[in-house]
Formats: sequence, structure tokens, C-alpha cells
Amino acid sequence: MTLRQAQAKFSWKLAWLIIWAYCNGYEITLAESYESPDEVNPEHLRSGQHPKRLAADLNLFKNGAYLNTSEHHFPLGLYWKSLSEPGIKCRWGGDFSKPDGNHYELIQE
Repeated sequence: MTLRQAQAKFSWKLAWLIIWAYCNGYEITLAESYESPDEVNPEHLRSGQHPKRLAADLNLFKNGAYLNTSEHHFPLGLYWKSLSEPGIKCRWGGDFSKPDGNHYELIQE
């Protein structure tokens, strides 16, 4: 799969995650979805998926309240991981050794 194809797959899956979130009473705003290689946040260097446009950080809200912990993102993380398919892993930042619950990325296996 080319990088462009992977980016398209990521965008499609991210759309499904956002729709799922809204159907379950959440609201989403985009935090960080792309960083140029020259401006990468050091926290994002571990995966390198943001500069490839294969990762997004999402702000999560419910009933107007900002939900900022990995635990708040847990239901979305479970749904995100369920979107994995052969050769494509939807990885959630809440599973990282240093949890980053608002981080969603696609990894080609």
C-alpha cells in the first residue's frame, strides 16, 4: 500500500471514529492532525505518524465538558482498534507505555 493509499484509509477510518463518537453522545474537535517534519512535537517522535498524515489527536467533549484523560477516551480507543484489518493496525495512544489517550494512528503491518 502506498503512503497516499494509507493516508486515504486513515482518513476514512477517522471519519468512522468521529461518526461513532457523535452517535454515542460525544463531540470532537481536531487537536493535532499534521506536523511538518521540521516542527514535530517531541512527544510525537516515538511513532512518527503525524508527519506522515497517519495520526490525529482529538479533543473530546460530552455535554459541553472537555474530557482530557486517557480513561475518557477509552470507549473511542476500543472502537478505533476494532477498525483494524489485515495489514492495517489502528493503534490507540491510551495503550502506549506513557498513555496518550487522545492519539489515534494507523500503522501498516
